Amino acid sequence: MVEIDESHTSLPVLAFFRSPQAGRSWVTAAGLVLDTANLLFSALDVPRSRQVELTFTAGCLAVNRVQRFFDKKAETQPTELRTPEEVAAANPGREAFAKVWQELRDGGLPVRPDEEAAWQHYQALRMRYAPSIEFLSQLLLAPAMGSLH
Repeated sequence: MVEIDESHTSLPVLAFFRSPQAGRSWVTAAGLVLDTANLLFSALDVPRSRQVELTFTAGCLAVNRVQRFFDKKAETQPTELRTPEEVAAANPGREAFAKVWQELRDGGLPVRPDEEAAWQHYQALRMRYAPSIEFLSQLLLAPAMGSLH
């Protein structure tokens, strides 16, 4: 993730570089990695892995810095070309979280005892990166991330 921060703010045109494989985007991949780390932190009742913490922190910094570059320095205006369904899928709701939390529990993983507190924690952590992912997804026409599971 650190490389994204350095490369995409030093040479901003890289942000627009598309994968040769349809349906892939660095923005979507970054969002998925951050959502996964967030889910581990919020839903599971286990000690945090230092590597996952570093990945989450570096990822948040990277997407926020790239977003700020395009929003503040380049003063770009993203456009919304996605369907309402795609927009909704990119923002997991309470029901989607509850389903994943239950699947983790049913799978024998140690989930936090208070599902509502886990959901609130997930939402709080998501605010560290989701606005930037949303901005960059619109700007770069990145494919939708889909739901939590």
